[in-house]
Amino acid sequence: MEYVIVAIHGQNLLRFSFPSILQPDQFQASNLAKMKSFYTLSLLALAGIAAAEEPRNSTSNGDVNSCILPDLDGTKFKASCFMGDSPRTLITSKLDLNHCFGASIKTHQLTDKPDGNFQRKCARCKLGGAQEGSGTEAGNWSLYCYCVGPKTGIPLHPTITVNERGLLQCHGHVAKLVQ
Repeated sequence: MEYVIVAIHGQNLLRFSFPSILQPDQFQASNLAKMKSFYTLSLLALAGIAAAEEPRNSTSNGDVNSCILPDLDGTKFKASCFMGDSPRTLITSKLDLNHCFGASIKTHQLTDKPDGNFQRKCARCKLGGAQEGSGTEAGNWSLYCYCVGPKTGIPLHPTITVNERGLLQCHGHVAKLVQ
């Protein structure tokens, strides 16, 4: 058995393949945990290598879409971003999006609003690609929620940016560093 990871790096398509470290008769709970850890670490290492090889400068720093491994846990947005003066140093931080976005009851839309506390009016929020409902991780990142009505979305950038220290920020609120 072989596992394949396909990634887009700039305009290039990268393909990484890994042979399975277990035979089908070895699929036991303890071996599955080891295999999951191995492949997770391999994927993280490859993502870091691919991102570090991309030339970056201070002018591209600041765009949240240049960050890698974005994740949304409730209202907390986590991503790993490059420091402005050290383009090979990744910093992982977590930002509460309630500081960045609000929601309008009249229009059922997410809004760019300082301390808007969108979670009071929205539920079932997810990250997605630039096109509503795409469910992809390609392109610019957007937040999609159901806000007292139909599904709505808002791009993370330009509301959320990355400071020179590699930390996420919005409306003067700076994300907490994740160890």
